[in-house]
Amino acid sequence: MQNERRKKAIRTLALCIAATSILALAARTNHAQSSSVEHLLPMTIAFSPGTQLIARNDETRLRLLAHALAQPAYNGWKLRLTGYADSTHATTEQNRQRLIFYSQQRAIAVRNYLGAQGLTDDRFVIVAAGAASSPGTNSRKVVIQGIQPREASGR
Repeated sequence: MQNERRKKAIRTLALCIAATSILALAARTNHAQSSSVEHLLPMTIAFSPGTQLIARNDETRLRLLAHALAQPAYNGWKLRLTGYADSTHATTEQNRQRLIFYSQQRAIAVRNYLGAQGLTDDRFVIVAAGAASSPGTNSRKVVIQGIQPREASGR
């Protein structure tokens, strides 16, 4: 009877170890997938009217991106941060210049956030697009695109 209990305990232990190993492998695989740069980009960060404040859920996504870019496989990668502003007031030259300024400030806010996560300024290309060309969408945004080393060297 005691021998039977011992065998059952060993089988249960073996199943637990196998299940733990499978779960650990799945967690590592999911983490690797969620933190690969290719999986995260392009990324859009939306802004409320008149602000350069990054929303909390976007902060989480930006931290994941910074963590992924810190991996050796992404040495040399740069990010193109293209800022956009609301096009509804782009009727005069003065308003167009103001929208370029807002779009630049939003791109800089994203760069500063990523910089606080450890990325250096030389990894960013800032583009101030001004008024977005597609009205009707949330045009107050920064679009983040990856520039691989071979693309960066050709510029």
